[in-house]
Amino acid sequence: MTQRTFFSFNRVLLVLLLFLIIASTPFWLTDLDFSISDQFYNVAEKNWPAQDSGTFWKFIYTYGVIPGLLAILGSILVIIRSYLKPGMRLSRIKSWCVILALVLGPGLVVNGIFKPNFGRSRPYDIQRYGGEQQFQKLLVPGEKGESFPAGHPSTGFVLTIFFFLAYPRNRKKALAYLAGAMSLGILLGIARISQGGHFTSDVLWSFGMTQIVNIIVYYKLLKMPEKEFTDYTNSVTTPSTFKKVGFYSAMLLISGGFIFSFLAAYPVNYHQTNSSVVPVSADTLTLDLSFKNEDIHLYRSSIPSVSIDYLVLAHGLPWSRFLAQPSIIIDGKEATYRLVIHKSGFIPEYRGRIKLFIPDHIKIINNITSEKGTILDKR
Repeated sequence: MTQRTFFSFNRVLLVLLLFLIIASTPFWLTDLDFSISDQFYNVAEKNWPAQDSGTFWKFIYTYGVIPGLLAILGSILVIIRSYLKPGMRLSRIKSWCVILALVLGPGLVVNGIFKPNFGRSRPYDIQRYGGEQQFQKLLVPGEKGESFPAGHPSTGFVLTIFFFLAYPRNRKKALAYLAGAMSLGILLGIARISQGGHFTSDVLWSFGMTQIVNIIVYYKLLKMPEKEFTDYTNSVTTPSTFKKVGFYSAMLLISGGFIFSFLAAYPVNYHQTNSSVVPVSADTLTLDLSFKNEDIHLYRSSIPSVSIDYLVLAHGLPWSRFLAQPSIIIDGKEATYRLVIHKSGFIPEYRGRIKLFIPDHIKIINNITSEKGTILDKR
């Protein structure tokens, strides 16, 4: 069997880079990122409706990473089985290719290097959508933010590695893998754009980075085009009962570890609104806020009540819980507004944002700072 001419490292890399340059140009020259994100932002309510539970995009955001996790788990199980069954050496190498693509792509490059260090602000953090941060054009580093590139879509796009692995022997199956991976990545991308978590250009480069990693893993690290046409059907020694028990025990431990890892990465986002009426006679307000990791923003409002908008974007065990408990105490012309945030469960990744809307006629008599900066009295 001869190698298909399609599989040329230089050709695939060149086509990918040209595509990224051409596709990125509109985002550099225009406000295309804004034009797309505006379609999902509710200006009247000042929120992103797709963040609410029960929506289709929230479902995709929550469960769309499962195929990537299953791909890693399945590859590990194939590797373990390959040591027990003769003739599976090529399957073992392909499984390592899948694992490396997922670990190096979404794991290291996207979420390990660029997201925490590039500093591009997410849409819901920029001023246009009610936040505090400035907008940065595509590929322009910022000071605060984890918008570039998009993490969730990368777990879908990276699965195009199955296209590379299947193409030399079964072109139809390869195209099916490509369609599935691209569809999943695009759906996850739309989900994150609609929730204000990423700009469209973040999703574009999530695709680009995962594909660069895929072709490097496929061509350079494991040299799969060479191995694809090598005879790996030679038999292996039948393992002893002791080794079989060891392999299957390792399989159970790894499976349990992946199940726990999946549960610990479950999106447990939470959104709460509440209003506490302030008598017209009150003219000063003391804020008594108990918080630790939340960004808190104050806004002036024409309505005669203190309103709270509490948003949590977190990952943790599915039974993790959040609750904002507000109360107001009136003493003549002085009012005290207390807000306590309750959290429970295992929450390895947490980001909380609190918006307080204060009546125009109320004077705030204290200045409060959080661990993430001074709370602003906006007008």
